[in-house]
Formats: sequence, C-alpha cells, structure tokens
Amino acid sequence: EGEAPRLLALALSESEDLRCVDIMCQFVGDACACRLARVLDRRGKWLKVLDVRGNGLRALPGVVWELRALEVLDASDNAIGVEDVPFDALIA
Repeated sequence: EGEAPRLLALALSESEDLRCVDIMCQFVGDACACRLARVLDRRGKWLKVLDVRGNGLRALPGVVWELRALEVLDASDNAIGVEDVPFDALIA
C-alpha cells in the first residue's frame, strides 16, 4: 500500500468543514478546533500553509504549534486572542 501524498497546503477559509458534529463537544454546530486537530494529526507533518481565516474559531489545536514545516498561518478573523497563542513554545 502506497504512502498518501504529502499535504503541503490546507485552505479552510470560511469553511463549513470546521463545523463540529460531535454531540459530546460543547461547540457542536459551531467552528471547532477538534475537527482541524484530527486532520492535522493525520496529515499535517509536511504542511507549509494553513489558512483557517474567518471561521469563528475560539482556539487553534495544540498540534498547530507542533507543525515544524509550517511557514504560513492565517488565522485572522477568528475569535482567537493573543492569550491563546503559546509564544513561549514557539520560541523554543
């Protein structure tokens, strides 16, 4: 069985794909980081560009800060505050 092609860019601007459908999640029906985390856990190793702008996300999943190949992150027009970004982890 062959290896899946490398995912280099992920464009999810104003995407319905980030709407949570997990009835156990407090954000069911809204944009939720859990759906994004699942994709990035499986396919994010080589990701260079991530565009999640305009989704109303309240946070980004922790896996985003572990994407070593990531060069461009656009998370503008979301509900993410400066306090939600782990700057110390990014410097290390």
